[in-house]
Amino acid sequence: MSKEATIIGVINSKGGVGKTAISINISHILSIAGYSVLHVDMDPQGSGSELIQPLNNYGSKLSKDDILKLDTFRLISESLEPRQFVFKTKYNNLDIIPNARSVDKIFDEGSFAARLAKLPESSNKYLCFANNLDRLRCDYDYIIIDSQPSLDDVLKVTTIACDYVISPLAPDIQNLRTVSDTLNVIDYCNKKYTRDTSFLGFFLNNVKNTKSISYKKVHKYYSLNASEYFVQTPIRYSDSIDKAGLSHELWMDYFLEHLTIMPNPCKDLLKILYQEFEILQDEDVDKLMALGIKEECFQ
Repeated sequence: MSKEATIIGVINSKGGVGKTAISINISHILSIAGYSVLHVDMDPQGSGSELIQPLNNYGSKLSKDDILKLDTFRLISESLEPRQFVFKTKYNNLDIIPNARSVDKIFDEGSFAARLAKLPESSNKYLCFANNLDRLRCDYDYIIIDSQPSLDDVLKVTTIACDYVISPLAPDIQNLRTVSDTLNVIDYCNKKYTRDTSFLGFFLNNVKNTKSISYKKVHKYYSLNASEYFVQTPIRYSDSIDKAGLSHELWMDYFLEHLTIMPNPCKDLLKILYQEFEILQDEDVDKLMALGIKEECFQ
């Protein structure tokens, strides 16, 4: 029986909320649970690609120039063979469609949004990316998209390609509008392009003190104003995870290689994936426990 990948977008129109860290670590967790995963880097900063390190056919790190020559925008603008954009990484079961920051492309050729706006209107203009990713569904169990931080047509294109959307938020009360923006984009795309994308929910990310009065107020605010979509479990801040980022290591790798106690962000993300979103199943928990992850981390 051929597999049919589930496509999950980590989306928020606001930058700096941790979409790249969350999406890339979801991809990695699913890969070490035994799933075949494709990570799609749609963030023009290309931070996720730098961290995962796509490999060329000789097993060496793909250079930034090589990534720029690929021109990932073609996935949005052309009907083509998408496997030419897919590369292995140093992680088992984890491939990537990379991206890279280019000042020239932003200022000379224009951003993805500017280039998309120049394309003639057609029935396929906003569906091309989804159609290209659909051709990859048979190769993977999960396709995880790290979206760009903007509210433009490229976000629309990304949303159309997703089966499900999740959103990390900064832990303050100024971000409810971005949740509304995400819901409105999903609703618009579903109606306009006959899609069936679902919003799984949003959670607070990089919370430094869950016992503080200010955090409790923020938590209560979202519980009252967006209870249908608000995930009660936050992703907590950790000095250890900061160190992992500095050494260009993913969360679970850093824990398994350097630490005896699992950092809070790892526990929180595992709990969200297992209990809140039900992406991880009981059999996945068993596989992860075999690697030394305690059962209590999923509770």
